[in-house]
Amino acid sequence: MKQALHHSKNSHSAVEKNSAESVNSMQNGSTLIEVIIAVAVISLALIAIVASSVMVIRNQRYSAAQHQATAYTQESLEWVRKMRDTLGWATFFADLQADNPVAPTYCLDSLPATTAAFEALSSSSSCAAVITGSVFTRSMQITLSSSAPQIVTAITTVSWDDGGKTFQVQTTLVLTNQE
Repeated sequence: MKQALHHSKNSHSAVEKNSAESVNSMQNGSTLIEVIIAVAVISLALIAIVASSVMVIRNQRYSAAQHQATAYTQESLEWVRKMRDTLGWATFFADLQADNPVAPTYCLDSLPATTAAFEALSSSSSCAAVITGSVFTRSMQITLSSSAPQIVTAITTVSWDDGGKTFQVQTTLVLTNQE
């Protein structure tokens, strides 16, 4: 009986030892699963942060380009207003009318500094010339109304390509005889 009791104690110790090893093995497995889950959660968080950063940078770049394009449109509208004031309405209107009475489009990669250069401008069907030192193209379409009162409508378009897409900013100015 002592031997059976001793054997029973040994069996019981062996069972406890196997159970302890089993529990340790399960704890190690649980730890591995926890690590895999933690790595997955951290990876998803990092992917979200990187995607947000890329979107913020893209939006900042677009905003800066849009601001610059707007400045180029304003610059050209101020220039055409200056030409009207310098030449006088009659000469200004006659020069535009002589070029093309329908709706001429001028490519303005640079703005002519003199009235003679303005008068020498010729219309074009498409603008491919880039404004020096930039990624922008600028064109101005002029529409004339010869009925009284005479009106000149100037629509300036500045466009640029970014990421395979073409963007543009348009500004309109209506000029009348200020004399």
